[in-house]
Amino acid sequence: MNAYDTGFQYWKSARDALALAVDNYVDASNMLSSTLMSSLRSGAPQNLLERTLSGIDLELPSLELDHEKLDAARATLGAVRNSCQTAVPINQLPPDILLNIFTLSSGKYTRFDRTATFRSEGSHSPSVLAGVCGLWRNIILESPCLWSTIYLTICNFKNSEEYNRAALWIERSAQAPLLINIEDYQPGSFHLEGIDEACGSDLIEVLKFLEPLGSRIQALSLELLVSSELAVSLVMRLWVENCSAAPGKTLQIINGWDHVSSVLGPNKPISTDQFTRFFASVSRINLQYCYIPKFIPFHEGLVDLCLGYMDPLNRLNQEDLVRILSVTPRLRMFSLADCQIQRSDVTPHPVTLNHLESLSLESHEVPPSSVYVLPLINTGTQKLDMSLTLGDNSPEFKNEVRLFFARSRVVRLLVWQGVTARGSLEAIFCPMLHLRTLAIERFDISDNSLGGGIQTILQGRAPPPWPALHVLHFRLNNVDLDCLEAIVRMHPIKKLHMHDPRIIGAGEMEAGDEGWTKLHVRFGAVEDFHIFFEEDYSEMDTWDFSVLVE
Repeated sequence: MNAYDTGFQYWKSARDALALAVDNYVDASNMLSSTLMSSLRSGAPQNLLERTLSGIDLELPSLELDHEKLDAARATLGAVRNSCQTAVPINQLPPDILLNIFTLSSGKYTRFDRTATFRSEGSHSPSVLAGVCGLWRNIILESPCLWSTIYLTICNFKNSEEYNRAALWIERSAQAPLLINIEDYQPGSFHLEGIDEACGSDLIEVLKFLEPLGSRIQALSLELLVSSELAVSLVMRLWVENCSAAPGKTLQIINGWDHVSSVLGPNKPISTDQFTRFFASVSRINLQYCYIPKFIPFHEGLVDLCLGYMDPLNRLNQEDLVRILSVTPRLRMFSLADCQIQRSDVTPHPVTLNHLESLSLESHEVPPSSVYVLPLINTGTQKLDMSLTLGDNSPEFKNEVRLFFARSRVVRLLVWQGVTARGSLEAIFCPMLHLRTLAIERFDISDNSLGGGIQTILQGRAPPPWPALHVLHFRLNNVDLDCLEAIVRMHPIKKLHMHDPRIIGAGEMEAGDEGWTKLHVRFGAVEDFHIFFEEDYSEMDTWDFSVLVE
């Protein structure tokens, strides 16, 4: 007899005994009630009645306690039963499908830019999922890939609980390729003028921990609060000297926010040949606050390239950018964030990137560097997600933006206005025949900001610009309701998401207030249209399109 049958039979036996005991108790209670009433009518001695009633009073609290115990046991059993019943259907799935579900839910996934991983110590951590039931535990413990994302915090690493957890996860990951995330978020704690300093010794412990794992590292992310060229060089040296030749590696370096350092490329401990062989196996790169020498050997194996906050004293020009894009024709994701691109004397011919899925051009400059980048890129017929800073109303900027939209199939577009880059939406109020989702952040939305385009359409002098638009997001915008209504009615919009909106002339809008009611009245007659008011606005990483709700 298995454990399920043994447990159930024992419970059923106790339940039968309880039912018999309850029946006997009910019979005894009825008998005692009849006796009390009969004695009361017959005039039995008062002292005997009082003694019987006192005995009943002594037993009633224990009876109530027994009742509470039964309720608690029933509630516990019911909760466990419901939990098991929920697990039964999913546990009927094949183990490989369950493993895929666990992989997607355990935190081992990347952002839309495919370079940054999320922590997995929360409710979906493999260690938590393994505690649900024996089947899940067996699958998770037998799946090294679920344990292969390792987080290491430099400060006080050897003495931290994180060290023990990392060692356990390394053991459970067997020989699976590793995703290593090294972080240091302690302000002012990581000044490595000399490697013998306190936090320098912490870094040494991290390097010792990683050294035997170098050949298994498939993705490496190093994120420092305070810039340290030495720290980056030491970590890179460990990986370059010990890595395997397997392709498809991911490299992310976010080297502090205090200044840009020269950190990528050959240096004293890494030879040019070593670095070239290593770099040829890297397919995804995300570099922020770094300086990239122009001789870095970019190659056709790259699929993701994200560059952010590059050294303005060593900025790339249009020819440099074309040289990089020409040797990386398989890029699926390309991002430039505050990378100051210089105009070349002669604008180079554009490069066609037939595999490009996501393009992000963000800048706080006026004019933004995108005016020099857009002419260099053709995307062919590939559907494209795009993030773009609008910070200039010059004819040149508007012309380059519109020419790019005309030759591209942009299906999702996020446009935003930076802190210092001021602009209007006029540049994007142009034909985009494939656009399905549009997010607009931090703009005044009125017919004036659209260059009078609304009136032009209403007067029949131009068609609506976005004939396929279904989803519209407004984030922190000042909105003219007449303009908003016109945009909604002239496009096949199904969903409008309002994130902390402000109505021009009426101030901030809140769910349920008069302005919100008027908004619903305005759009009540629009068929198959829904408004969503998002009260909790959080700053969005503007190249992370996964936050847009379809």
